[in-house]
Amino acid sequence: MRKVAFLVFLLTLPGLCKVRLGNAPASFHRPHPLMVAGERAVAAAAGFGETGFTVTTAPTLEEALAAEEEKGVKGLSAVVPSRKRQGENFALVAKLASPAIDAADFCPVTVDNVPFPVKNMYIETDDGVILLAPGGDDFDPQRTLKELFDGFARETYILIGISLLVLLAALGAMRSLKLLMPAGMTVASTMGVLGYLGATVNFFQLLVFFIIVGLGLDYAIFHQSGKADRKVLASFLTSLVGLGMLAFTSFEVTRSMGITLALGLTFAYGYSRYVVRAA
Repeated sequence: MRKVAFLVFLLTLPGLCKVRLGNAPASFHRPHPLMVAGERAVAAAAGFGETGFTVTTAPTLEEALAAEEEKGVKGLSAVVPSRKRQGENFALVAKLASPAIDAADFCPVTVDNVPFPVKNMYIETDDGVILLAPGGDDFDPQRTLKELFDGFARETYILIGISLLVLLAALGAMRSLKLLMPAGMTVASTMGVLGYLGATVNFFQLLVFFIIVGLGLDYAIFHQSGKADRKVLASFLTSLVGLGMLAFTSFEVTRSMGITLALGLTFAYGYSRYVVRAA
């Protein structure tokens, strides 16, 4: 069986060349096609762009509206123009009107008297006002989330490296480095199979490898003793059933975590049993 374990390991290695790393928010969740079509229809009817926004900041709301008008974007200023713009429009209408309109009739539209709610179209902070207008690339939620999770992933790589160094030092001191062999093989094989499946490995799946390596080391330690095979098998099966059930959820992130856990735990159990025992 040791030869079979190494053969499986070798067969999974080419898949590492196909592994893709990515944290695009769109890959975390795939809503129902009907919901997606509805959102696109509403966005098209409202004149919204794809995902980007133009950000306008100013000390006061009036200054922010004027700045947005200068940019020529369709945001809050398209609904509630600046007082200056409204005054110019009123003067033009008064000039063309017959009989003339009295200047005293000028009643500017504000965010408080506009006939529908616009409070969600601007943000008030201690430093001033922020306007978000659909269209533009000043702020892209998907891009921002991707950059955020990419940062988390980089931190995870560092933590994985630190954990590996600590394990090497600890197991080296105890002359038990062979216990790391099945854990390393498990990570490589799991990534290889994910590569064969065409999956994109994201930040959440990286976190799963901490669980896989931890349980894999436990399996290896008990299998080395040769006195707890049935208990290790029971532990493996309960973990596989409990955590592997995530693979059947409809939420993309948890499903990918479940698939990774199921693969990783299976490889960890097999390698710890048939590699450590024979080493």
